[in-house]
Amino acid sequence: MRNSNTVCQKAARGFTLLEVLIALAVFSIAAAALVFSGGQSVRHTKQVQDKILASQVAEEHLKQLYIKRALLEPKTYGQSEQYLNRSWYIQSVVTEWEHPSVYKVNIHIFLKEKKKESTKVYSLTGFVGKNNSTVDKQENDGNI
Repeated sequence: MRNSNTVCQKAARGFTLLEVLIALAVFSIAAAALVFSGGQSVRHTKQVQDKILASQVAEEHLKQLYIKRALLEPKTYGQSEQYLNRSWYIQSVVTEWEHPSVYKVNIHIFLKEKKKESTKVYSLTGFVGKNNSTVDKQENDGNI
């Protein structure tokens, strides 16, 4: 009878200090992994959001170049712009293309971050037709 009473007393005492420390260590490792995973997820979401916004900035800039194509010439243009509370730097590289009436435009979008160098977020390549009077003049110069 005494044996069964001793077993009940040991079961009623609870966990040992070693068991509690092991459980706490396992819980801490799992919690750290979740926090790290959450942080990675937030950083990835910000990167995707930056790319989406940069693509909108690039497409809008290409539209502006199309509207201003009469003033366009082969060279590198740069400008800063605010869009949705972020500072962007837009670099447009306009070059001649194999077709004489078309310019090739490479647009590079940089995110200007405080206390850091600008980081390139997005690039877009597009084509803009030259101003009709410029194209006609170039074509007629060779035929006169």
